[in-house]
Amino acid sequence: MSTQLSDLVVVPEVFSEGVIQQSLALDSMIESGIAFVDPEIDAFLAGPIGGKTFSKRYLDALDEDESNLSSDDSTESAEPANLSGGSETLIRHSRNKSWSSMDLTAAMYGSDPLGSVQSQIAKYWMTQRQKILMKSLIGIIADNVTNDSGDMIEDITGTGDGSFSGTGFINAALTLGDRMGIISALGVHSMVMGTLLENDQIVYIPDSEGKNTIATYKGRRVIMDDGLPVDVTDPQNPVYTSVLFGNGAIAVGNGAPMNPISVDRNEAAGNGGGQEMLYSRVEMACHPLGFAYLGSIGASGKSPTWAQLSTATSWNRVYSDRKRIPLAFIKSLA
Repeated sequence: MSTQLSDLVVVPEVFSEGVIQQSLALDSMIESGIAFVDPEIDAFLAGPIGGKTFSKRYLDALDEDESNLSSDDSTESAEPANLSGGSETLIRHSRNKSWSSMDLTAAMYGSDPLGSVQSQIAKYWMTQRQKILMKSLIGIIADNVTNDSGDMIEDITGTGDGSFSGTGFINAALTLGDRMGIISALGVHSMVMGTLLENDQIVYIPDSEGKNTIATYKGRRVIMDDGLPVDVTDPQNPVYTSVLFGNGAIAVGNGAPMNPISVDRNEAAGNGGGQEMLYSRVEMACHPLGFAYLGSIGASGKSPTWAQLSTATSWNRVYSDRKRIPLAFIKSLA
């Protein structure tokens, strides 16, 4: 007799928490430090106040103009400087996915269909969060070109052979001026990774087990993701966008839906053989620091689609100082 989903005691809160913890553990962005779990966002997603968006306040950096000269003249009074700030707007992502297993199939294979389901679901939601981030970055790049003169982007497609280069990397980092040192990771498409490997520019360092598995470029962690933007306007010369991340560039959060996990049966399916379905639901946020989401909410309050996240009109940079945004981009032919 094969083990079925309904045979297992599934405690929704415990199962959901396990999925969240595993997805965070699997996430290379979390591990590398470029993304962090923001307790304030967690509270918004799990708290009693509803809504699809959340405004997170911030203070601008203190002015760097010349300080006052102290004196012994009692008639001279210092004029206090004003503090300024604003708010970022974050979007709630309410998403779900379901999977099914036929009783007969499980019986024929003679294996437990839930043997690794929790870890598989965790990996699925981790990947979904990264895709949401990549689509958001596409929209942010478009916004930067439209509204901020592309001051976060270094385009090297017209220099040399247009391939990713050390000079391009340095120039992109320099868009942060004297804060270029905050860049701690580099996100690249596999085609760009191939270029770096061919040029022997990737150095592997030991992981927690002492194995040389962590790829680095100029001392920065390399994260390879084919979800990064690729412009195929010219199919013969696709343009790849690589991302320079600073620590804490991405804030993430997790909430708990009313029913995060549920199991159902369809006894009539398979001509009476039976079918079991598992439903997984999440409440999450994945937000690039310093931006406000301005895009429309889907019909009936649905979360934004990948296409909506990818548009320039969905985003606006709210930090007045570009150097406070721990992101930069490189456009190259490979």
